[in-house]
Amino acid sequence: MGQRKDANLCTEEVEDIVELGRTLGVEVAEVGDIREAYAFLTGVDLPSPPIDPVTLDISEDLRGEFRDLYQDWEERFEAAQRRVRSANRADFPPELQEFWRFAEAFKKSGDRELRSGHEPAAFNRIWMAVLHAEFVARGTDLLQALRTGGFPGMNRYVDQEIDAVVDHVGAGLQRLRDLKIHSVTDAGAVAIIGSIIGPALAYIEEAAWQAQQSQRRSEDLSRYSPEDVVLRAFEAIGFISLAGTLFDMAEINRGWIGRDTTPWQRAAGPINAARDLYRSAAHSNLNYVDSVHTQEFADNNGVDLDSAKAWMMRKDPNYLAAVGALEQEGRFFDFFDDDYVAAVAQLGALTGSLANASLLVAKHYSIGAKTDELGRVVDFHYKTALDRMMALAEREAERAIGEAEAATAGASTPMLVVSMDAARRNRDESISAQDKLTALTLFWTTTLNARLITRLARAGSG
Repeated sequence: MGQRKDANLCTEEVEDIVELGRTLGVEVAEVGDIREAYAFLTGVDLPSPPIDPVTLDISEDLRGEFRDLYQDWEERFEAAQRRVRSANRADFPPELQEFWRFAEAFKKSGDRELRSGHEPAAFNRIWMAVLHAEFVARGTDLLQALRTGGFPGMNRYVDQEIDAVVDHVGAGLQRLRDLKIHSVTDAGAVAIIGSIIGPALAYIEEAAWQAQQSQRRSEDLSRYSPEDVVLRAFEAIGFISLAGTLFDMAEINRGWIGRDTTPWQRAAGPINAARDLYRSAAHSNLNYVDSVHTQEFADNNGVDLDSAKAWMMRKDPNYLAAVGALEQEGRFFDFFDDDYVAAVAQLGALTGSLANASLLVAKHYSIGAKTDELGRVVDFHYKTALDRMMALAEREAERAIGEAEAATAGASTPMLVVSMDAARRNRDESISAQDKLTALTLFWTTTLNARLITRLARAGSG
């Protein structure tokens, strides 16, 4: 929907697809979702189960927990804010100015969500505020290290920050090592943890690689510009900031484990089937993105596909998360003592990879995302398509939560509902176009997690 007039990839001219079809004797129709497509092609509606009524309210106890979390992360934001304010803002490059503007916008949005009674959404906002603020704080420290110690001082600072986050993540993984799964809700929480750890590890590796590039380029200024050296250093601290903040989110989700005491027998079949399916689907989506979008970038810039993929890794965190989670999935059996926990966490990583790969297809094809020089989404070519995609994603998330609620007698509902709150508020109270994609991803991951919980509950109920 919205693509009636689109570019012919062969001639690069805009054509009316409906009229083109008419000249070929083919009826062409714009459709908003898979159900509408099915009805158009077959003449009958796509059968679908009804959506079970589900209570999406959040208990007062859970609201209180998120208010406490908000306060803790607000203190982190204020600490970063003090570091930024002590620096000379006039020296900030435009990129840092932009990131700080978003940090403040996310903080203000979080305060509004907290006042309006959307505590999970408020925490999602303060998390984003901290991510941006801590990156800017690291950026100011990096510039100071560059002024006082030149490129060697700057590179030492970057290495120190990477080492600190690596140590932080390593200690956190050690704390997670003895996790146990006693209920389907525990399994859902471990899957969420895995979906976070996978990208975090990929971001750490990318940060280390960018730091190496900064070091090598600083030693060969006859071939590389000083601006390129500094850019690589900034990209390194950007990825390490994302990795550290993301991993902290994984530890927070440990709080869901142990709340559900419903008797349950472990079921490996649904885990293994889902792993195979999600891995295959993630690879398929990535292959599609590479064959269309990444290859187009390679052709336009006269580089090979591998070079274009490396560029995508640097500029699109969703691409790196999708690819990185696939590369990291086998490591979970080193992180956890219990192989069943490792398998569920691995499935979580594959779930995250699938969601990010699906988002890439949406961004670069279905909804035609427009990006700025930093790679962030600022608008969409096909806004109607996005609206329809979002509506379908929300409807399926509601359906999946209802099924999980019925299968677990409501035990899994609180964990699933908080992500729905964040999804809806990102959609309805967006700071930027990127928030729309965050909402879409949250709807998708909520659906996938709810379906996993339902299958495990049904498989292990006997």
